[in-house]
Amino acid sequence: MTLSRISEIFYSLQGEGTMTGLPMTFVRFAFCPWRCSWCDSVYTWAASEMRMGGLPVLDDAQRQQAFEAAVGVEELSTSAIVDRVLEYPSSWICITGGEPLSQPNGFEELVYALKDHSLSLEVETSGLVPLPEDDLFNIVDSWVVDVKTPSSGMQDYLQLGDLKRLRPCDQIKFVVQSIQDLEFAASVIEDTIGSERGIQILISPVSETPFGNAGISALETAEFIKAKLPMARLSLQMHKVIWGDRRGV
Repeated sequence: MTLSRISEIFYSLQGEGTMTGLPMTFVRFAFCPWRCSWCDSVYTWAASEMRMGGLPVLDDAQRQQAFEAAVGVEELSTSAIVDRVLEYPSSWICITGGEPLSQPNGFEELVYALKDHSLSLEVETSGLVPLPEDDLFNIVDSWVVDVKTPSSGMQDYLQLGDLKRLRPCDQIKFVVQSIQDLEFAASVIEDTIGSERGIQILISPVSETPFGNAGISALETAEFIKAKLPMARLSLQMHKVIWGDRRGV
């Protein structure tokens, strides 16, 4: 059985997206090959520069914080992960990261194993790794796919073609830090997604991160959505409002 590198497993409320407020168990895969400038989960970066074929860390401070914060990463079998998940009462599981699709064998095993227990699955992915082409795609109840905006620094690696495969039960998320990001989101929605397919489109302003302050405010974002993105919805990080900016919530 495959061993997966896991950053944390915890029980909380979903703080973002269409299921905000729903009790949910989270399985956070460790290690990420991407380096978004406003990442709020830098503890998933550790040891991923070479072993995961990752992009260069942006600067020495980010590298050091990522390695220091990554204490507690475990290599767990799929059965061990499932056993922990079953300790909690929620029927909804969120698999997140890092980037869970960067550990494809462990991710696939985990999805099928959780489905054997009739659990519902939400999977959060960066939008920078191609989505599965086989049955694995369809048995996930809701994919939450990021579209990296210009401020992330990862725009050149987008897999925009995958957005055309998404279903009404899936979600597309734009994390925005500026008006430029919002205009980019509007362009992608018009050119690639469209407004008639019923997919849930989320606009999420950057909150404060370990490496800098937030950019555009929730108020500015809300006004832009009202004026130019009426098919989208504002998505704030409710878990940070309740528990603060910390892990395990």
